[in-house]
Amino acid sequence: MKIWFLICFSALFVLSACGGAPELLLSPAAQQTGVEGARGPYGVSMRRWMFQARITEGAQVDVLYPSDAQGELDRTKAPYPVVLFIHGGLVRAVRYRWLAQHIASRGYVVLMSSHLADLALAQSDNSLFALDDFRKRTSNRQSPLYGAHD
Repeated sequence: MKIWFLICFSALFVLSACGGAPELLLSPAAQQTGVEGARGPYGVSMRRWMFQARITEGAQVDVLYPSDAQGELDRTKAPYPVVLFIHGGLVRAVRYRWLAQHIASRGYVVLMSSHLADLALAQSDNSLFALDDFRKRTSNRQSPLYGAHD
């Protein structure tokens, strides 16, 4: 049973590493000034990666970042600061995507990692593993998010 789990997980990990086209969540727009709570000047795109959290466990991270109209990293003001978003207990990270989109539209890269049973306290180190994985991936010049963070 364990061997099948490892084989399936390894296959999933390899396939997720291929990446794909980014998902454009907000298109770039003219900056809205003077409006409290208005979205920022950047479009927002998202990439989803699987990463190795522990020897036998993988986890998922959603990376939301300032983007151009094609969904690629907006390099005009890169590098961007990174926000490690740890969602609340018993609520899936996707329920906070609206907030992560807002933060990214203001010029931040936002990492939202998954947790067992959607409980951040159960695997709080997943966020640190996600950050380490993000740094490794984005240090590669071939990465579509190369140079995204400072």
